[in-house]
Amino acid sequence: MKQTGPIRRLLSYASPYRGKVILALVAMGCYALVNALLPFMAVTTGKTLQGKYAQIETPRAGDAQKVPEKAALEEQRKLKGLDLIRSFARSALDVREWKPWHLGIAVLIIFFFRGAFVFLQKYLMEWVGKRVVTDLRDQLYSHFHSLSVGFFSRARTGELISRITNDILVVEQAVSQVVTDIFLQPVSILFMLVVVFAMEWRLALIVFVVFPLIFLPLMSLGRRIRSKSGRIQSLLANLTAIIQETFSGIRVVRAFGMEKYEIERFQKENSKVFSMGVRLVRSFALVRPMIESVGAISVAATLILGGEVFKMDLVYIFGFCTGIFLLYDPTRKLGQVNNHLQMGTAAAERIFSILDTQPTVVESPQAVPIPRMSNSLCCNGVNFAYDNELVLKDVSFEVRRGQVVAFVGPSGAGKTTLFNLLLRFYDPGNGSITIDGVDIRNATTASLREQMAIVSQEVILFNDSVSANIAYGRPETPMPQIVEAAKAANAHGFISALSEGYETPVGERGIKLSGGERQRIAIARAILKDPAILILDEATSALDTESERLVQGAINRLMAGRTVLVIAHRLSTVLNADTIIVLENGRIVQKGAHRDLLQQGGPYKKLYDMQFKDA
Repeated sequence: MKQTGPIRRLLSYASPYRGKVILALVAMGCYALVNALLPFMAVTTGKTLQGKYAQIETPRAGDAQKVPEKAALEEQRKLKGLDLIRSFARSALDVREWKPWHLGIAVLIIFFFRGAFVFLQKYLMEWVGKRVVTDLRDQLYSHFHSLSVGFFSRARTGELISRITNDILVVEQAVSQVVTDIFLQPVSILFMLVVVFAMEWRLALIVFVVFPLIFLPLMSLGRRIRSKSGRIQSLLANLTAIIQETFSGIRVVRAFGMEKYEIERFQKENSKVFSMGVRLVRSFALVRPMIESVGAISVAATLILGGEVFKMDLVYIFGFCTGIFLLYDPTRKLGQVNNHLQMGTAAAERIFSILDTQPTVVESPQAVPIPRMSNSLCCNGVNFAYDNELVLKDVSFEVRRGQVVAFVGPSGAGKTTLFNLLLRFYDPGNGSITIDGVDIRNATTASLREQMAIVSQEVILFNDSVSANIAYGRPETPMPQIVEAAKAANAHGFISALSEGYETPVGERGIKLSGGERQRIAIARAILKDPAILILDEATSALDTESERLVQGAINRLMAGRTVLVIAHRLSTVLNADTIIVLENGRIVQKGAHRDLLQQGGPYKKLYDMQFKDA
């Protein structure tokens, strides 16, 4: 199946607004038609002034007495009111009778309509361009949310931001400016060609043999611009990625004294953007002198051939040159269309490459909502690989409703990967995960994740109020319920002491709060969600003793009556778990209660001895 080109695909976004596009095209045609009258106005002006000044003669001595008489007669023949309007209407039908004031009014009328049509077409096309870009940006952002978590683990955040900012801006110019020029300028050129050919077709034929020659180098230049534009967009994406990474990790940068290194890294990438930008500007800068050279040759040919070979009247040469000059601007803009088109194509290709990316985890058309877990969660012979590297191997276990099950083992054993599978951020390569006997791949994603809440060591809060972060996922929750959840999470006290209480902004990633405060807000969020299955990913490991005490008390209340899955690095937090599952190299190597595992010896006892050898 033949794929649609990026520009044609881009223009398809304008189809809902075809009414405005058609109106803009009509305005463009009217503008081009009015513009084509200007060479005729130039000829008419020349003839009118030529006739007027030809009548001016030096008075002879014998005519001295006739001047007052002539002036008196002229005064009597002056027209007033409606007679003036009727006189203008009659003479306007025959330009040979035009007077200078007729020309003045005609020029005002022409330029009024010319300006009106310019405004109309520009406003409408800019409106359509911005609307298309808004729709495209909305679709792109929505598509990001449909992609699997694995996509974001491979892509750099800065590059994705660049797609939805820098690339979109380039596309906006392509939609509004290029679409305008690609319709308006050819029509303007066509009308003006008709005018100059009507004036002197032989001269026009000779002059316009030169014009097509300019498009050959312009085509080659356009290809180079497309390549450079794609490259500069990639470099801007790198620059955005560096900024995003540095700002996110500013504490680490400062703590390790890496400011100079980060500045040099930024400057190096910024220099690449500058160098490529200069090359792009150089290519753009070549367009105008190339077209101006052709215009100069055309005007020179008009003056020489028109006067010496075709013996044209000076007034017609003036009108012909006016037409040539008026051809310059649309020809210049048409020459730049290809350049902007190539830039827009490069940006559109990058955007559509994202939109064409399909999620690896998709909801089955036959998926059904599953009820709240009432029996058990089972993992049956699960295998999973990242980039062909097997990280989970034949993992099987069962968690009964209301049990607390802990997963322990060294870093890289597969604990976090297993939890990602439970949340269906990924699908297993082999095996299945079931809730009450239903494979989670056959459940709707919303009903699956509705059953689960996660509290992790790295708390993610959004730059919003405390109450909005607690009610995240349930924005319609009334304030009394939010307060109750905060109290259960031991968070009400510090929240009430904040400057604006529950409406206090927490800052980006909750930067205005301490680690323990962020954890308690995350716990309040989980309490408000009231999940059937609670996932704890070492939620207290980074806290001081006092904060840990408050957070652990909140967690204990959160765990009550729920099925709890815990990732633990510190064994002290899971000694009372109903079952402890030990993972090594993606395999379950031990399973049982704490006391039983100590008696068995093996990997768990080694972990325990390492952590409690000094106790």
